[in-house]
Amino acid sequence: MIRYLIIYIAYAVFLFVRGTLNGIIGEKIAYKMRQDVFSSFCLNDISFFDSRKTGELMSRLGSDISTIRWASSGNASILLRNILLLLGSFVLLFKISWKLTLVLLSIVPIYTILTILFGKLNKKLAKRYQDMLANNSVIAEECFSNIRTVKSFGSEYKEINLYNFYNDKIYRIGKTKAIADSSYFSMT
Repeated sequence: MIRYLIIYIAYAVFLFVRGTLNGIIGEKIAYKMRQDVFSSFCLNDISFFDSRKTGELMSRLGSDISTIRWASSGNASILLRNILLLLGSFVLLFKISWKLTLVLLSIVPIYTILTILFGKLNKKLAKRYQDMLANNSVIAEECFSNIRTVKSFGSEYKEINLYNFYNDKIYRIGKTKAIADSSYFSMT
């Protein structure tokens, strides 16, 4: 019995470490990409902005990078693995002992409470994350739509620094969210 408990704890610890590292790596990739793409956009000639719409540039900064972040953090593989693991576990457990399966199902209320609490925390972090992304989008949109003024005053690096200030906040919130996600998934 002790051996199974040790295995479970080790599994939870490794799951936490893997989830945290995947989340932080995904956030770091998005963080760096936002900085690089924004800087690259700002430092282009006016002709670059004449040939592209602000909405297209905003999309590159926002949704495209978010998609890459989601994919790079391994969420899709985790979801599929968990579904298969859950189904397989219940089938095997039911084959071994239907009584034990009922005992396991009695834990569902505790799991539900944990999930509700995590959901509230996750919602709060996601809102802060989205608010900071929106802030950065406003900064980028104002910079891109007024690029002639920005360039005429030589303010490209001021705009880049302002964008990076909020990008740092986005990264920190994303890192906190990755740790929270990993904590939840390692406990469940």
